[in-house]
Amino acid sequence: MRLAWMHSFGVTSETGFRGSGLILHALIAFALFWGFRAMFPDWPVGAAFTAGAFYGLNRTALTAATIITQHEPFAVTACFSLIFLGLFAKHRKTVYWYVAAACLGVAFATVEISVLLDAAAILTVLVLYGKQAWRTALGLILKGIAIFALAATVVWPKSLVWGGAVKGYLYLVYIAVARKTFSPIGPVELWGFKLKTYP
Repeated sequence: MRLAWMHSFGVTSETGFRGSGLILHALIAFALFWGFRAMFPDWPVGAAFTAGAFYGLNRTALTAATIITQHEPFAVTACFSLIFLGLFAKHRKTVYWYVAAACLGVAFATVEISVLLDAAAILTVLVLYGKQAWRTALGLILKGIAIFALAATVVWPKSLVWGGAVKGYLYLVYIAVARKTFSPIGPVELWGFKLKTYP
């Protein structure tokens, strides 16, 4: 997606494509600043600046921004999804939920792990409304799914129309479970290894 956009602007070199990731990196830093200001308007501006600067100057994030991968668009859409989800949780304005759902739909077209973000968003709505307003929560979730599907279809038409997303996820399950291509060990052993070796 990013490469197609950059190519339409006349970028043809590898350096240009890699450098274009810095635009998305700066966008995320700005979004963190804006999101922090929107979520915490009573806090000093310096706090929002610090939030954006920590991401903007993060060496790992800067290095990752120059790699040609679909993870940068995911970072942008995930950032905006979480900001609008936070604004929805704070103000309970449905327009924030709908924007978050659209961002989640675009994020879905970038990387597989986005389904966890989708699940977290649905769980957030369920927790916010609880048992007392479950019908309201269900209505919001269903409208959010419709907006999500529309956004995902606009960005990646084959995802829902021809079942590309379902085929992709089924293939990932197949190579992870049946072929064990991702890792020669099972998921329990993998997580045990991560818990033992990482701080």
